[in-house]
Parts: sequence; structure tokens; C-alpha cells
Amino acid sequence: MKSFKYKAIFTASTSLSKETKKSFEAKASIDELNELKALMPEVKEDEDILYCSFNLAVAGLINDNGHGMLPETALKMMDSFKLKPMNIEHWRNDVIGTISNVGYSSFPDNKLMSPEDCASCKGPFNLCASAVVWKHVSPYFAEYLKDTNDESSWVYKDISTSWEVGFDEFVIARGSRNLFDAEIVTDEAEVKRMSKYLTQMGGNGFDDTNKEVYMVISGTPRGLGGGFTSNPAAAVKGVIVHDPCDECNEGE
Repeated sequence: MKSFKYKAIFTASTSLSKETKKSFEAKASIDELNELKALMPEVKEDEDILYCSFNLAVAGLINDNGHGMLPETALKMMDSFKLKPMNIEHWRNDVIGTISNVGYSSFPDNKLMSPEDCASCKGPFNLCASAVVWKHVSPYFAEYLKDTNDESSWVYKDISTSWEVGFDEFVIARGSRNLFDAEIVTDEAEVKRMSKYLTQMGGNGFDDTNKEVYMVISGTPRGLGGGFTSNPAAAVKGVIVHDPCDECNEGE
């Protein structure tokens, strides 16, 4: 099994720029995630299975932990997330399900996009997925996740998701959290010189000219899984769920 030099877990561990994140944050009410249901597998009436869909991250936009990914890298990587584990708050011993499919949606209005649409996109877009959750592993969490879809619940939209990525290479974005507006530094010597300014390397996130700098995952990264979290680092919000057993109970 390949051992990666770096691993990124996309739950917010810093508040790099709360106001900036807020200005970019996807609208993503539960109803606005309805199109993502198309990513779910064929629904079976199994009382143990809870189906869900969500945005995992945003390609082309730096997250609250100072990580980002260019669209072309994300498009190459997304299939590696299929069948990888979903856990709770990135605790790998709390695996509760598995990713069943991946896709893409527009940012911030969550309309499904094809890979071809994404390749020609001139701005950030969502990287999304569907998963099945095993209710018997954690009945409490499964019910909690369902409650986050209830507008009358105090936990409405309280759970989102974030991904876990293994990678060996990175380049640097300078000047903007939006990678479409940033200068992308790819020269190996310059990346090495500027690495000391990155927050991940102990820097303060600004280079010697006082421009903001960020780590941009490159090369051939691999999706390692995802986590259900109340504090995503990316500008994503909400998980839409479908429980076929609810329909069965309504018909009784």
C-alpha cells in the first residue's frame, strides 16, 4: 500500500479567514442539494441502509486550512474516492459507511455538471459524492443525520462533509484564495524557497512581499475517504439523505 508524504484532512482546524469563507460559502440549503440525489445508487428497501449525497470540497478555492486543488487535478482524482470509507469527524475507527459514487456540481448553486463542463469552467465548482450509511453501526448518528434534513429541527443542516487526501506533491498559489485569480507558482526551486511561508510549514501564510500564499495539492493525489463533520474547512454545507424505510412506514 502506497504511503503518502502528506495527508490533508479537510475539517477546519484554523480560522484562516472566517469572513472570506463566509463570502464564498455555497448556498446549499437541503432543498438546493436535491439534484445530488441523482448520484445515489439504486435504492433498495434495506432497513439498515441510509442513502445520502453531499458536496465534499470545492475545486479552485482555498479552504480554511490553507489547502486547495486545481480543477484539472481534482478531475483526475475524484474516481479514487469510490468505495472509500466515510467516518464521523475523521475518526478512522468510527467508519459508518462508504462512498458509492462521485460527481460535480456548480458553485454555489449545486447544479450537476459533467467532467467536460468542469474542464471548461472559468470558476470554482463543487466536488460531490453519494454514500451509504450503515444504520446498525451507529443508530444514533443515522437518526441525527436524518434530523439535519428537518427544517423544524435545531440541528437542521448541522452536518456537512469533508474529504481526506493523500499526496506527495504541491505547488503554491499566491495572491488569492480563488485559484482562478491567483498566481500559481510551479517552478520547483521557487516552490521550495516559498514553502517556509506556508502555514503548513510553520509560516504565517504570507510571503516576503506580504502576499498571501497557499498550498495547492498537485501530482497524483488519492482520495482516502471522507468524514461527516460539523465544521468543514471547505465552503460546503449540508448532507441530503434518503431513507426508503420512511416511505414504507408511511404506507402502513
